[in-house]
Amino acid sequence: MIAYLHIGNPKTGSTAIQSFFAQNEKKLLEKGYIYPKSLRVANRH
Repeated sequence: MIAYLHIGNPKTGSTAIQSFFAQNEKKLLEKGYIYPKSLRVANRH
């Protein structure tokens, strides 16, 4: 298994990337990518 970790400084787009993952969870899952809900807390990823 490969795990990707994205850590970004302020204003590097990390929130936009996380929002994209959350909004496209089903499509990502179909492609074999998992964005675990257990790591999300009140829209703060």
